[in-house]
Amino acid sequence: MDLIELRLLLAVAETGSVAAAAKETGYPRATLQRRLDELETRAGVPLLQRRRGGTDLTPAGQRLAEKAGPVIDQAKALLRSAAEFVPEGLPPLRLAVSAGVAPIILVDGYSAFRREFRDLRFELSIINAPSELSVDRVDMAFYFGEMHDDPRWVSGPLTQLRELLLASPAYLEERGKPTSLADLADHDLLSWVNPSASPDAWPTIDGETFAIKPNLVHTDVHVVRHLAAAGQGIALVPEADLADPAVGSDKLEPVLSDLVGRVVPVSYSVLRTLSDTPRIAALSKVMQAFASRI
Repeated sequence: MDLIELRLLLAVAETGSVAAAAKETGYPRATLQRRLDELETRAGVPLLQRRRGGTDLTPAGQRLAEKAGPVIDQAKALLRSAAEFVPEGLPPLRLAVSAGVAPIILVDGYSAFRREFRDLRFELSIINAPSELSVDRVDMAFYFGEMHDDPRWVSGPLTQLRELLLASPAYLEERGKPTSLADLADHDLLSWVNPSASPDAWPTIDGETFAIKPNLVHTDVHVVRHLAAAGQGIALVPEADLADPAVGSDKLEPVLSDLVGRVVPVSYSVLRTLSDTPRIAALSKVMQAFASRI
């Protein structure tokens, strides 16, 4: 058995036929069929069953396909880790960050990385939750939420942010400042989608939650903060010490800060197969030092 055969089996599972898998992978149909026959011979059990108009996997084939995906992903990651030791051959670092990380944080973080690693190139992507991490598309990530629980990743805590209610002075002057949880029912509420909590239940300082009916729910913290700064309502969002020029602290006021709020963890994950390579290990230290300032 080799990785090519496993990839071809996955292609049949995904496309539903040998012909479609051949087209998808670029292999001649006869070659693909021969490789699958050889895989079946080594497995000692049927992996495919033909049907009119296509091909299905047998239960044994399905089991093998389920286990094959992570194996192929790990093999790809291992190949990337080898490139870490040849500087001129370094591929771009595939970095993922949570939706809504303020641009000023991305700018400062990128600058910190570039000061230490002038040869570094990035491919930046956005995730809404750590469950969206893919070993096929991401090398390193930092995100809102608890550490990603997956053996393919090395994860750890970076920092903590306070989540609290914020509103613009203009909104509060027009609508009045709430003095109790009950008062929030008379206001426009903007809710960020915390990966670890429901946007329809806001937290109290003592660890409980209370139900709300938000006027807007969004995965992007930055958008929610902008809406609050524009006077569109009261927002529940994490607050960082790095001020964003577009949404400065002078444009937003805390609301019910003695009643509503919680701690939001910020975590990081690195592909396990890359975690001990020189560049990634050094990058992890720079990331942790930068996060300590947020």
